[in-house]
Amino acid sequence: MTTRTLSSLLADLRTSLTGERSSIDTLLEGLHERGFGVAILLFSLPLSIPIPKPPGLSTLFGIPLLLLTVQQALGRHTLWMPRVIRRRSVSNEGLSKILNHAIPFTEKVEGFLRPRLEWVTLGVSSHIIGLIGTMLAAFICLPLPGSNTVPGIALTLMAGGVMMRDGLCVIIGAAAGMGWVMGLSALYIMIGREGLNALHSLI
Repeated sequence: MTTRTLSSLLADLRTSLTGERSSIDTLLEGLHERGFGVAILLFSLPLSIPIPKPPGLSTLFGIPLLLLTVQQALGRHTLWMPRVIRRRSVSNEGLSKILNHAIPFTEKVEGFLRPRLEWVTLGVSSHIIGLIGTMLAAFICLPLPGSNTVPGIALTLMAGGVMMRDGLCVIIGAAAGMGWVMGLSALYIMIGREGLNALHSLI
């Protein structure tokens, strides 16, 4: 049986959206057999698209990402999320707009994913991937300008790499994400939050 691509899964999710809002629980149910990889992708993709985002979106998606990556770092094989998070909901209109941007982006990424350096995605390395993902997810939750898009892209690349056993994609995502986190953290230490806000308004 051929495994569905992520873009086709996202397209099915977009088609299944009914009503004005969808709960996180409904979105998780759409993951089926794809587990942690698709869950992390599902929550990181909206953050990775460089478009204006509604207030609170980073926290809404960042907290589930944090819970998922912690479980990955601990080596869990089954998804768990608190009921209070599963009951939270998002606007279907906003989610559809995000998916409209995410699906073409995902199709392009899928063209580069293929099995290579598979050892990076297996065994002890998978725990390290989860630990790096946890740091990126924690950074996304911080109320700092520029703290979500690049880490979101990094998590998307890492999760896609794990799903496709593409260790090179995982390494690129981890390096880009951690480089951005360290660079932005250094800037914050040097110029503070007000300086970051001013810099962000100029970009």
